[in-house]
Amino acid sequence: MKIKSLMIAGMIGIMSVSAFAKAPYGQKFKAAYPSAAATLQKCTLCHIGTGFKERNDFGRDYAANNYDFKAIEAFDSDVDGFTNLQEITGGTLPGNVDSHPAN
Repeated sequence: MKIKSLMIAGMIGIMSVSAFAKAPYGQKFKAAYPSAAATLQKCTLCHIGTGFKERNDFGRDYAANNYDFKAIEAFDSDVDGFTNLQEITGGTLPGNVDSHPAN
């Protein structure tokens, strides 16, 4: 019983750490793009896969540029012909080549 309680406490601790890890980035995104935050503020903005540990190209550019969204606005992280800012203001994901504003 004691081992089970420790395992549960450990899982809660791990989950809470991962929740705190993403909060500052989400808050930064919301502050930079308040009108886009409601539709784009999700893990897939910067991550791929189901575990959300691997970053997409937008997430890698964001990390490589001192976690500054404004610094990468002119980039085309997913190389789909639209800048990150065009994608963000268009409500599409700048790290997903299949997600882009309508032409």
